[in-house]
Amino acid sequence: MKKNMINTIVFFDITENNLKHLDFEMSANDIMVVSGVSGSGKSTLVNHVVATEALRQQQMRLESDKLINYSVRPSFKSCSLLPDPVIVSQRSAYVAGNIRFGTRTRINEALVKYFVDFGSIKQKKVFFKHSLLDIFAHQQRFYSTSRLYLRVINFAPLNKNIRQQLEQQNITSLLLRAEGKSTIKSTEIRKLPAQLEKYEGFIEINSSQIADELSQVKAIPVLMLASRRVDESTFDEYDHDEIEFDQHGFVPNEARIFRLPNQQLFSRATQSSISGYCRQCEGTGEKIDYDLDSVIITDVILSKGFLNVPKTKSGRYQGFKYLPSGLLSVLKKKGVDITLSFKELPESQRETILQTLQEKLSSNRHDTFAQSLTTKKSCLSCQGTGFGWQARAVKVGERSLHEYLAMNGKQLSDAITKFGEAHSLLMRLKNLLYYLHALAIEHISFERSLSTLSSGELQRMKLLPSLLEEVHQRLFILDEPSSNLQFKDNLSIINLLQTIKAKGNRVLLVEHNPLYQVFADKVLCIGPNAGAQGGEYCAPLTLAQQLKGLSIPTNVIPLMAHEHIELNLQPIRHIQLTHLSLPKNAINTVIGASGSGKSTLCREMIYPALKQLDYLVELLDSRPFLGASHSIVATYLDVFACLRQFFSTQSHGQYSASDFSFNAGGACEHCSGKGVVTVGNGHSPSKTTIKQPCPVCFGSRFRPEIALFYAKIGEQKLTLSEVLQSDLTWIASQDDLSQLHKAIEVLDALSLGYLQLGRETQTLSGGELQRLKIAKFLLKHQLNSKDLSKSTTEAIQQVMILDEPCRGLDSQAVDRLIIMLRKYLSDATLIVIEHNPYFIYRSDYIVDLGISGEKKREDNIYHAEMHAIQALNTEELLTRFPSLNHREVMGNVEEGVKATKYEADSITSGTLDDSMLLETLLPLTTTHKTERSKQRYQFIPALYRQQKNFEREQYFNANYHVEVPDDNCFFYRDWQTLHDAVLARKPQEIFYNPLIRQLERYSTVPLNIKKKLLSTIPDKTIFHSNDDWHCLVLADNISLAYLQGAGVVIIRDSEGRLSYHGIRLFSLKNRVVDRVFPQNFVFNLYKNSCHHCHGYGKLLSYPLHDWVDETRSVLDKGSFPFALEKSLPKSTINYFSQKEGLFDFTKPIQELSRVERNILFYGFKEYRFQKPNAKSNADHQYYEWEGLNSYIYDKRKQFSANKIFTDQVEWVDCPFCISGFSSKIQYYQCDGEIFTDSF
Repeated sequence: MKKNMINTIVFFDITENNLKHLDFEMSANDIMVVSGVSGSGKSTLVNHVVATEALRQQQMRLESDKLINYSVRPSFKSCSLLPDPVIVSQRSAYVAGNIRFGTRTRINEALVKYFVDFGSIKQKKVFFKHSLLDIFAHQQRFYSTSRLYLRVINFAPLNKNIRQQLEQQNITSLLLRAEGKSTIKSTEIRKLPAQLEKYEGFIEINSSQIADELSQVKAIPVLMLASRRVDESTFDEYDHDEIEFDQHGFVPNEARIFRLPNQQLFSRATQSSISGYCRQCEGTGEKIDYDLDSVIITDVILSKGFLNVPKTKSGRYQGFKYLPSGLLSVLKKKGVDITLSFKELPESQRETILQTLQEKLSSNRHDTFAQSLTTKKSCLSCQGTGFGWQARAVKVGERSLHEYLAMNGKQLSDAITKFGEAHSLLMRLKNLLYYLHALAIEHISFERSLSTLSSGELQRMKLLPSLLEEVHQRLFILDEPSSNLQFKDNLSIINLLQTIKAKGNRVLLVEHNPLYQVFADKVLCIGPNAGAQGGEYCAPLTLAQQLKGLSIPTNVIPLMAHEHIELNLQPIRHIQLTHLSLPKNAINTVIGASGSGKSTLCREMIYPALKQLDYLVELLDSRPFLGASHSIVATYLDVFACLRQFFSTQSHGQYSASDFSFNAGGACEHCSGKGVVTVGNGHSPSKTTIKQPCPVCFGSRFRPEIALFYAKIGEQKLTLSEVLQSDLTWIASQDDLSQLHKAIEVLDALSLGYLQLGRETQTLSGGELQRLKIAKFLLKHQLNSKDLSKSTTEAIQQVMILDEPCRGLDSQAVDRLIIMLRKYLSDATLIVIEHNPYFIYRSDYIVDLGISGEKKREDNIYHAEMHAIQALNTEELLTRFPSLNHREVMGNVEEGVKATKYEADSITSGTLDDSMLLETLLPLTTTHKTERSKQRYQFIPALYRQQKNFEREQYFNANYHVEVPDDNCFFYRDWQTLHDAVLARKPQEIFYNPLIRQLERYSTVPLNIKKKLLSTIPDKTIFHSNDDWHCLVLADNISLAYLQGAGVVIIRDSEGRLSYHGIRLFSLKNRVVDRVFPQNFVFNLYKNSCHHCHGYGKLLSYPLHDWVDETRSVLDKGSFPFALEKSLPKSTINYFSQKEGLFDFTKPIQELSRVERNILFYGFKEYRFQKPNAKSNADHQYYEWEGLNSYIYDKRKQFSANKIFTDQVEWVDCPFCISGFSSKIQYYQCDGEIFTDSF
């Protein structure tokens, strides 16, 4: 095999998520399409397995020092090496909303460079190389109240040549200004300060004679303005109080002084003082007005409630989020007299109130009520551009930069044809614009925020860099590139994919659109159904089957006597439509090319027009909804309350419904109802932080007694957590859960039947999110009605606007969606933005906006019911409704295209050829690496760099046993085995140790934590409370002991002997406890890494052992050869010793245990304690022992004067771990060895 060439990609035995032992093969230079029903596992295969593994291998080739790249991979047996990936997915495409389209596509950058090179001011050539005499004359004529200086010192020593020139002109003194000061002081040159790096030095130019004499001095003239105001007729101001003439110029006989065109001038970044943003609006182009007059009651005393604002359920003012008492407290602290009314207050205090309220509205700008009190207007100063007048003054082809940025790709392409100069920048711009056209994103304005783009537009935009960089030998992975694209526009994308393939790349797509299957070299289908019924290869639909949905059905019937909604519209941008009539209680589908204005019409014109007519309008799209990050499907659908009430009823009054909520009273205290806890290296977030099941609730999210409560459902007894994770088809079969059946019916109809009610909503795709929103809408507005066949006034007035509801759906799922909409929303009006032909041809009414790039008026926007469209001949159809061209497009592309391979080729499982092994592939790309990262890479064990760790890890997981010296401590792999073993011993009493989860962290439990834990337990049930390791609490049953004891059940047998039974390593003799379910982490270096060295087995350390005098305490003078004792946090040392009883560093070092000495040197990662009266979570608000090594590093500059001190650290073996693993790995053995023996 040639160097760095990869012929075939192969995976064996993939078991990720629902995939059932799949093998996968992809040949070089192939375009492969993976299809399947929604939820079948196709995205898992492509995105979670192939893409993830390709990224991981890429990082290994680059010799990444991140352990996760060597230790964690998707679930499969083996795979070949993979090319460097180019991943363009919808989920990863979302970006910050303040980034503009032109910025991300680098159109802005190219335009700015062109303006810098070719921009002119006022069609005149502004001179930027004026003589000192000319500048003085200009100052005298137009800026006589300002002063002109020549700066000869600029925070640097006085230049020797300048000094000689000044001596020749008999200049004996300079005007000095210290850094950060505004005053200027005359100083003789012979008495200049030694440190001139802190000063500027000037000579005042107050006569033409001085200007002439100093004209040869190579220094910068500086005009210090008396006023920034440019003139009285405009809002324009200079950006600074000083104008430096190496960066400014002017036109003779005109007052204005212009900035030299440069990249900073054309930037709206407010972080830089020299950028060209408008100072009035801070570069936003907007000014916000606040309507506070409507809410302030001017004649009411402030303390009596002076705001006429509705309150929330919690008593806070809507929009402002203040409690009345809280607002008064804030105003009082700001010096406002709250015993007076607003109109009685002095002007300054009224301004304080207005400013306080405005700031609160600004911070709550997403609140609906806050938005009702704010109005955005274009900034008058910059005319809404965000640029200052200096930037706007520079023009190319009679236009300023902001005028070009307001264009889209098509408009700019037309505009630059008029540029006369032949320049490489123009060629670059034209190349960019060509690809914008090919990617079907040329309709997007360069000023448009990326947050307003559809996921499909964002995804296609992310292809642009790879197309421009001419990459080769890569694996391109795309997730539904047809999303938000008109059918025919996909041909441009397919053409680009073929271009990418021709350059030696391969392309892997998740896609339902039949066009891509026509051009694919291979098509795989995952199914046959969703969820557990999917995950296997199956036969895809043939093209003939898919073509059936690409035309108007023959059984279309006319709409019978439907009323119409008559909409008076306000024209916006290129949509110059003033009236539109849509049939009520029908599916109205808006179609057209990307950029034709579908979203503008529906969102910005139809939506407000409907609101004005008092319709109940619901706008549903795929944007993530606001709410708790751990919200689940049941919560979002408002059916969790029914489930909680059911369990409460089953408890016969023992527990309330709120007790069964993990967001309220039922939440596990240890994980706050999340079900997982973060295990990190120290307290701060890090890339080596991992999540593991909560050791208290074991992932159920509930406190122990709630997690253990069983409700009888049919013939089974299940906990609430088990119901939330149950298959929806099972729930639908249970009469006891009939209140959930309607929700499940809707989810299934929306192709979401594979979800669980406990699925976190943040893990859903954009398409799944939108369909979940539809489900909620149906349950809220329609399905609660007892008789769905009867129309209500509310239903008739209900309008639902859907934005691409078919995204991610196969043709069969689209059929189910339409059936559901017709069944449950027959009395509501639907307005749908859609490109999916299987939906379009099943609609009742079509509004076709046609092509993009032209103004839309009543005479070129065609709309009609589907039955009338069916009667048109082909020519009339394509003339009036050009977007209904699906069958014609398919017919044209089928000709000449080779037969597509549809079956999934079988892959013979077996061993991989040596040429396909991971370690044989040389890096395809390079990256900058720091010396530290290179060193850390060398510490990664060879076993991991050779990727032999996974096989060893798998073997140890299957065959390990826990080896402890205790004959009464027993380990089990799961709860059921533990439960059966304990019952078999016929325990006389059952106990648990409430301190287990704390002992997992450190062998001594902090006193305050221990006190808090034991205070909740009745004294009569606690035994040996003074001994952390032997503490016992009597339990009623095994299950309670298991949960309360964090997975360790303690029993007393008939002979009075205690034995310990756990799903975690536990040893009384060695005083060690590990985390629960060790098979999930213990043999994985990333998941079980040492918290001190982060898995590398080495620490950077000063020579502490050489420096320290072990006969002394670290607080004693002379314990180190430099005064370290003065720099140590004595209050922290005292707190850990006296308040928490953990370790005492006031003792001589030689009296400390080995563990305590290591903690002394390198820190304590297990606990930190918030200080009393702490006002934040900042690090300084905690007592935390960071270790002598860290304290010396922080204070090293103080010690540098000491000859003994050497500011040099070296790598030493980490004393806390075994080869980077937690030291507890020594207790897990397999065939007489521990995992690290082969390192």
